[in-house]
Amino acid sequence: MVLALPEIQRSLHIGLTSVIWVIIGYLLVITVLSTQVGRLGDMYGRVLMYEAGFVVFHHRIPCLRAGLETSSQLIVFRLALRASGVP
Repeated sequence: MVLALPEIQRSLHIGLTSVIWVIIGYLLVITVLSTQVGRLGDMYGRVLMYEAGFVVFHHRIPCLRAGLETSSQLIVFRLALRASGVP
């Protein structure tokens, strides 16, 4: 994702602040959810949570949706959804 940020900035004609929000939104959701999923891993087993995470986070539909957006606000929104595992 970091490698795509300069191209996102150029193609959407957005400022550095908006590009930074793309990263912050993604990291914020991942950070909040990782503590909760870590607790679930303690309760139900690490292997089960790893397999569930693999299924949830390795689908390509949210990446495609984020790539097709035309505004920085929608990119931040789509990447936050992707970080939460919503397709």
